[in-house]
Amino acid sequence: MIVVTHVCRTWREVFTSQSSLWTDLDCMDLNKTRTYIERSKSSPIKLSLYREEGLPPCDPFIEIIPHAIRRLKSLSVTGTRGNLQDITAHLSHPAPLLQDVSIYGSCEFQQVRNPVLTPALFNGDLSPLRKLCLGSFTLSYPGGTWSTSHRSR
Repeated sequence: MIVVTHVCRTWREVFTSQSSLWTDLDCMDLNKTRTYIERSKSSPIKLSLYREEGLPPCDPFIEIIPHAIRRLKSLSVTGTRGNLQDITAHLSHPAPLLQDVSIYGSCEFQQVRNPVLTPALFNGDLSPLRKLCLGSFTLSYPGGTWSTSHRSR
């Protein structure tokens, strides 16, 4: 999308003024992601956090989540099972627009017990969700515990 804004001034004005064109964040490049967040203005966003080797908890994209979480419509996170709990700890703020969540722990060579997610996920409010896909972890909530290996809500 950024490439078309470099064609000419008119194209740049047209494309940068359409906030809905800037809502799919792939988080492959930090500066590009920040530009998309800025240009998406107040539009709901779709955020994908994925790394081939998993997403370490110190990844710079984790810093984006607290600033954008209130605008999240869709979130997909893939990390190693060993660090998935650390990553999801950053998802404690309410996300009132969030409808679709996918959280997956990629396979590792060593045997790691499934991480446990607590009700602090999105401040304990999962009511706006229409789709919840979980992989390789346990979800603890007031009514009990739910272990999962690719289930949907």
